[in-house]
Amino acid sequence: MKQHTTDILTAAANPSVKRPTKYTARKLILAIIDQERAPTTEEWTSLYTFFTDRKAPAKPKSAEQWVARHRASQDVRTYLNYLYSDGVNLVATDGHRMALVETTLDKGYYDDDLNPIDVSYTYVNFNRVIPTGLDGVFYITAEGIMSLPRKPYRNTKAEQVELIPGRWFQLNYVKDAIALAGKGMIEIRYDADEGREKSTIKINFPDRRREAEATAVLMPLI
Repeated sequence: MKQHTTDILTAAANPSVKRPTKYTARKLILAIIDQERAPTTEEWTSLYTFFTDRKAPAKPKSAEQWVARHRASQDVRTYLNYLYSDGVNLVATDGHRMALVETTLDKGYYDDDLNPIDVSYTYVNFNRVIPTGLDGVFYITAEGIMSLPRKPYRNTKAEQVELIPGRWFQLNYVKDAIALAGKGMIEIRYDADEGREKSTIKINFPDRRREAEATAVLMPLI
């Protein structure tokens, strides 16, 4: 059964596999029920692609809006609930993921609408979180990422996606991380050492609206 599931996920991850229309999927389901049989691997693959969202995530209106998706919400570490500018980069993190873009905003904290927040918290040293010396790299589109193998996360409704063989990441976090990329190519850097499967990855892509680079950092699920 496990191998059968793997075959389905592997086949569905192929970008050439087209998502069937609602009519085709309904017709297939009715045929299987009428014939009182189990679906073939090809039929399972077709139905899997129909019932899973393989579309690239909607692109945010601005890079700042994209960064805001990565902040915490009602975290006891209050400073994580805001966006932060060090005068060079605008950054947000919830402790599991992070996003940053170049900015001209003055140093300080901001809400999602970029209104200054008068607080005196000391923000985390986010530069230490950005992984360096990553020797693994590959390039993929947002639609390609959405076609990668998925599975439930610990018997919950949440899904995880296998960005790198053997390394799984929360799907919603991945969607947020790649949303600003649009249809462009995405660079994913990672530690190629198989013994470092729990290491973070770095996602880069150009923010064409501002002629700058956007960066996201994700921690894998353990």
